Amino acid sequence: AETMAAESVLGFGDDDLTEFSDSVRAKRGKGWTNEEDCALAKAWKDTSVDSVHGTDQDASTFWATVQRHFAALCPTSARDAKGMQNRWNIVRPAVTRFCGYYKKAHQVQHSGWSEQDDIAAAGKAYSRLEKTTSGKPKVFKFLDVWHILKSEAKWLKLMSASDASASVRAAALSPSRAASPAGVAGVSQGGGEDI
Repeated sequence: AETMAAESVLGFGDDDLTEFSDSVRAKRGKGWTNEEDCALAKAWKDTSVDSVHGTDQDASTFWATVQRHFAALCPTSARDAKGMQNRWNIVRPAVTRFCGYYKKAHQVQHSGWSEQDDIAAAGKAYSRLEKTTSGKPKVFKFLDVWHILKSEAKWLKLMSASDASASVRAAALSPSRAASPAGVAGVSQGGGEDI
């Protein structure tokens, strides 16, 4: 009875809401998969290290080249250059921030710690300090992308250079560093599972 009253007052029912929700989702596009994120990272890397053109080109040419590389790597995806640029504007800052957390975790030497321990500690710091717009902790979803980019000059420089915000990140890593971070939630291996 309440639903019928709402339908008559508001002028729409459940079918209208489903149709509206589907149209919003259609305009927004299909979510990016881990495979697409990795292909985007590889395409960006290949394009930016191109010794002939590199990043010395206008944005539309650069992203058209990224799109061509991406299409070769992920032929079943129908992403356009603008969509790739928009996605990169989400991926790049997240990976950059994770690099800072990883750098700090790596600088704090602990006997017996491996790279996986540093990654887990960085993921824990990322989740503790990075928040969604609603204030919930973010999970780092681009670990596979980080593995692709971490050996590139830009990322190596970020991880090895000291920056002013490192002291802020250090505070995030200092509590409870005595325990091994094995199985720490907060770093996602692409598809959303925490490692």
